[in-house]
Amino acid sequence: MNVPARAPPVHEPARHIARGLKHAAGRTSGEDVSSRDHGPPLLLVEDGPLTLLSTKVALEEEGYRVVAARHAAAALAALARPVRGLITDIRLPGACDGWQIAQEARARWADIPVIYVTGEGDEDWPAKGVPGSLILQKPYSAGKLLATVAKLITVKMPTHPRSA
Repeated sequence: MNVPARAPPVHEPARHIARGLKHAAGRTSGEDVSSRDHGPPLLLVEDGPLTLLSTKVALEEEGYRVVAARHAAAALAALARPVRGLITDIRLPGACDGWQIAQEARARWADIPVIYVTGEGDEDWPAKGVPGSLILQKPYSAGKLLATVAKLITVKMPTHPRSA
C-alpha cells in the first residue's frame, strides 16, 4: 500500500526559493543581520502571491521587517503609519498603480526610499518615477534585491512626514 507523502506547509516553497536565491547570491546563513531591524518596516506591494511571499521571506531572513500588500488599497492604508521604504510592483490590478502609490508615499513621507519592480520595460520610469527612486527588472535575484534595498535604505531613511 502506497502512503502519499505529507504535503509541506504552504510557506515552504517560498522559503526554499528564498534560500536558493540567497545561496546563489553568496550569503551564508551565519551572517549577522540583526542590525537591519531598526525603525519602521519596509512596505512591499506585489500582486503576484508567490513573488510577494518569496520576496517577503528573503527580506525578513536578511533582517528587515516587512509589511506586505497585494493591492493598492492595502498599500495606501499601510502608509498611514511610518514605513522605512517602499518596494512596489508597477502594474497592479485596479485603478491605482505603483507609480501612484509611490507618489502618495512621497506626499506623506517626503524622503521615503522607493524601489519600483517591473516585468516590463522601464521607459516610463524617468517621467513617472519619483526622484531618487530605483527600478528592478523581474525576474531579479535575491542578491540584487537585497543590494538595492541596502543601498537605498542606508542612503536615506524617512524621518519626518511631509507637512500638509
